[in-house]
Amino acid sequence: MILKIRASAGSGKTYTLTRRFLALLAGAQTQSLSKGCVVIRRDTSYSLPEILAATFTNKAAAEMKDRVLLNLKERALAEKAGSRITEGSVILSPSEAGLWVERILRHYGSLNIRTIDSLLATLVRISALELGLAPDFQPSFSSVEYVSPLDDSLMEDIRSDRESVTTHTPPLFLSCDGATLRSAVEKGCASLLTLTDFKGFTPRRCLHDYVLELVERLLAGKEVPDMDASAIHARLSLLHTSYTRAAERLLRILSDESLSVNANYMKYLSRCCSLEKLSGPPDSVYADKESLEECLNKASRGKASEAASAAFDLFFQEQLKYPRSRSLFRHALQLAPLTVLAKEIFSRMSAGQSEKTLLAANRLPYLAGQVLSGDYGVPDALCRLGSRLSQLMLDEFQDTSLEQWDAVRPLVVESLSYGGSLT
Repeated sequence: MILKIRASAGSGKTYTLTRRFLALLAGAQTQSLSKGCVVIRRDTSYSLPEILAATFTNKAAAEMKDRVLLNLKERALAEKAGSRITEGSVILSPSEAGLWVERILRHYGSLNIRTIDSLLATLVRISALELGLAPDFQPSFSSVEYVSPLDDSLMEDIRSDRESVTTHTPPLFLSCDGATLRSAVEKGCASLLTLTDFKGFTPRRCLHDYVLELVERLLAGKEVPDMDASAIHARLSLLHTSYTRAAERLLRILSDESLSVNANYMKYLSRCCSLEKLSGPPDSVYADKESLEECLNKASRGKASEAASAAFDLFFQEQLKYPRSRSLFRHALQLAPLTVLAKEIFSRMSAGQSEKTLLAANRLPYLAGQVLSGDYGVPDALCRLGSRLSQLMLDEFQDTSLEQWDAVRPLVVESLSYGGSLT
């Protein structure tokens, strides 16, 4: 069963999810029914450890745990106190609620309410040795902790590599030679000066931000292809030529037909025709005009030929395409020389990872996906966890990244295939 709850912020989604957890608890067996890899059950019964609620923050997880225990406590004490049961309390007898409170407090780790990052970290930790990680690794959510030290070390090695011929043994580079990396730094600095609005004398921090963007893609298991700056320049040149020629054609047809055109629109067209390469399109309210008639003076409205209207439509499409594509290609040019730096940092992060206790948190979805991949990934992971996950709940699903969802999807499929649920 799949249950979807949609509501605005503050309307009680987490409260509803807590009630859902309690309702599932009411239907749970009081004893653990399986050890994940020992017993294969064909029925739909489940126990407490098989109910999983994944929230987005530690605060939300703690709040939900408190709510579950508070509701159970209120129900357990209701009969003795003779008080009215509060609305939303789970349908359990006071004695049953009391037993659940006792079991949860005795085996608090079985109360499976955690953040989605905690779930991913657990999946990675149970296969840490196979993944080449230290079993006691700690996820790091700060790039300053896991990238900045390596970035600083790389820059120092690149500097010292130039001096190594006469001074000392050259530093060890893992992905390419020092000259290639040094050239990448120089080209990266040049890109900052020509392609961005960077102002100042020390581009180091700005370069670091661009390199970090690429490193985080590699950490997430995404591809970072080597980019040919000359090919990107060629694409930009074609884009620019297509834009200016469309403006020139429209301007020529308007002149040939002797149409009375708004003077400001004619100035705008002239600026578009003379646009320098790599420059952005000129700002004008006429860039938003969707028909030629809006740009003509009253005397010429309704007199434009089909050719003039077609030329306007073509230029209008170029006006839409050029800014978006130009921004994309310019960003690619900024990153192109820095891919080798990002790959060197990533190689250094991966080297000796089994001895490091710090792991980039955005690496978790990719690694968890590896753990659960293949025909035996999910069964093996559940065996190591010691229990199935039959009833799954995901709070704040809109904040769950695509990578996180892709990682846990095999668990969801497994749960639903055995008659479980997803909320």
